This record gives sequence, structure tokens and C-alpha cells, in this order.
Amino acid sequence: MLPTSPKWSVVSDFCSSCPTVKIRFVNRHYSTLPPFPATMSPRERSVASASELFLYALLVVQPLVGCGMLSAARYPIVLYGSLHLFPILPHSAMLYAVLRKTHTVIAYLLFLTFLAHFGAVLFHTWVVRDGTFSRMARRGESAPAAKPSRPPSRRRRPPAASRWKRRLAPLN
Repeated sequence: MLPTSPKWSVVSDFCSSCPTVKIRFVNRHYSTLPPFPATMSPRERSVASASELFLYALLVVQPLVGCGMLSAARYPIVLYGSLHLFPILPHSAMLYAVLRKTHTVIAYLLFLTFLAHFGAVLFHTWVVRDGTFSRMARRGESAPAAKPSRPPSRRRRPPAASRWKRRLAPLN
């Protein structure tokens, strides 16, 4: 039922990182976060918090569905060396098929949620420039004051009409 290639063992080892997710979730739950930048609206703040919670929920559910899927396929779940996890679901090809599809859908949701979260961080870092990335990277320090959305340019560019006149002048 399950692939037995060396690539599959790498994927299986990667997906069994549930303890890492638990440690990150506990750390996130008990540590204090710096406040959101002042440039973020209440709606943006609630969307950021909800997407983060959704990301954590997917990170917890994904390995559980994966363990159930492997258990339904009668595939051994190796904890360490010869120590195996007991089957948590009965052997069933139909249950395996449903869990396999669920695992795939959750994986896509996890990827899309990560992309949306990362895209929002890049937007706030490069376009709005409100220190969102430094808020995330500093681990507890508050974000710097918001900078203007566009830095002042050194020289003013002439209007587009005069630029075109200069370009077309040698042709006349």
C-alpha cells in the first residue's frame, strides 16, 4: 500500500516531527510577544493571529492524521530504533484511503497557510515597512517605530511627458 523507496523514509522521518511542533507550541504559548506595530489595523491583527492559530492547528493535526494513516495501512511507526508505536487505528484499506486524502488536503492547506503568512510578512517588511519581520526575529523585543511608507528620493524625476520629449527630440 505504501511506497518503500528511500525517498519515502525521508518523508516519513520528516512527518514524524510531532515533538518539535509540541515544543514550539508550548514555547509560543508561554512566551510573551511584542505588540503589533501601530500601522496594523485591528482587522489585520485578528487575521494575523487567526492564521497563526490555524497554522499551529494544522501542524498538530497533520502528524496525527499521518500516524492514523500509517496505522490503518499496518505500516510500523518507528519511534527510535526498534521501538515502535502501537497501532492507533484498525487495519482498513478504506480508512487508509480516506486518511490518505485527508493527509494530502491538510498538507496543501498547511503549505498555502504558510505561503499566505510569509507573503504578509514580506508585504509588511518591503511595502509597508513597519518592522513586522524584526518583531518576529528579535524574540521579545518590541518593534521599532513605524517608518514612512516610502523613503524620500534623492532627486525628483521629471514628468513623463518631458521625458518622452527628450527621448524623441533627436528624431525630429
